[in-house]
Amino acid sequence: MSDTPRRVQSLNRFWRFFSDFKDEYLATDFDIGRGEEIGLPHSNRELALNGFDESASCFVSCYARDIDIDPAEEGRRLFLDFGAVMCECQAWLNGRPIGSHSGGYTPFSFEISGFVAYGGKNRLVLRVDSTERPDIPPFGYVIDYLCYGGIYREVSLRSQEGLFVSDFWARPTNILAESKQVLAEVEFDIREGQPVFPDLKLTLSLEFQGRELSRVSQALDLSKASIKEGSIRLSLDALKGIELWEPERPLLYRLWLRLESGDRLLDVLFRDIGFRTAEFRSEGFFLNGKALALRGLNRHQSFPYSGYAMPARAQAQDADILKYELGVNIVRSSHYPPSEHFLDRCDKIGLLVFEELPGWQHIGDSSWKDGACQALAEMIRRDRSRPSLVLWGTRINESGDDHDFYTR
Repeated sequence: MSDTPRRVQSLNRFWRFFSDFKDEYLATDFDIGRGEEIGLPHSNRELALNGFDESASCFVSCYARDIDIDPAEEGRRLFLDFGAVMCECQAWLNGRPIGSHSGGYTPFSFEISGFVAYGGKNRLVLRVDSTERPDIPPFGYVIDYLCYGGIYREVSLRSQEGLFVSDFWARPTNILAESKQVLAEVEFDIREGQPVFPDLKLTLSLEFQGRELSRVSQALDLSKASIKEGSIRLSLDALKGIELWEPERPLLYRLWLRLESGDRLLDVLFRDIGFRTAEFRSEGFFLNGKALALRGLNRHQSFPYSGYAMPARAQAQDADILKYELGVNIVRSSHYPPSEHFLDRCDKIGLLVFEELPGWQHIGDSSWKDGACQALAEMIRRDRSRPSLVLWGTRINESGDDHDFYTR
């Protein structure tokens, strides 16, 4: 890991895969070398180019690997970050359960701080259920697309200080005025019993092509409930000379957030943002106050042979194909949140996005609805700072009315 406050190590290599799951795989002395050596992203089954059985990926499998954790990480907080797993998983570290997640399209994390052996081998095992579970959207009836299976997005190990930023929402405002503004809503995560961090300060700064345009700092008092249990806001005001994000000229500004304790940097992260307005009116769609005729296509994240499991460069290439070869200016992510790499590219090339929560025609029982609301929240929290996002699909595609569910 690099020597920075927020240290991230890729865990995409050296996995072992089993096409079933047995309790014996959880033993720390089990020989995982008996499994197939694979890398991530991974499909639980290599698919034929055509003519394969749609249920071919619907089974429970096991992924395992050993992780060496540097003794220098002791005293810090450690997390396993997953881009997405289809469609439910349970995880163990050194034979102890560390968490589970339902839903195949959104990211999640497991904290492993109290489970690791520093300077030695740590055995990570995942039970991955890729069956069409009726309690997990979009399943329960029929769907008109394939969902495949496996750990099909990236996995990483993240190391943090005891206090860090857990969420950071960037919102440009006053877009069409000469003097613009950026609001940042910031949430924190602090470990119970953590020693006091003196002289806490949060700094927000805006850069364009490496040049700082504006900066603001605010002292923090962790005794305030608004910080410990909610979020705080910072704003950069009176921003002048800012150019708008347009499909043909998608200018991105980098917003940095730094959390410091005296001279010690506790956390740092950024968002690439664009200044633009997006409105759907009775007379059409308006971007930055100007009417824009929308020409769009639906996009599924399916690829020959590998199903959903394709790396960043292929995800980004799909955005290029849509804009530069097919000539569209908006894409609909049918019918689930796409890869972050795809959306990163949409931000950079000016391709508008209509992003949907998982589902197709069917609305299930109360557990299913809870899962749908969870997926929707995870989708919006992940992508709400993006300039390319102009429409949220908050209704199950082609579904009937369900007043209480949609009100919720």
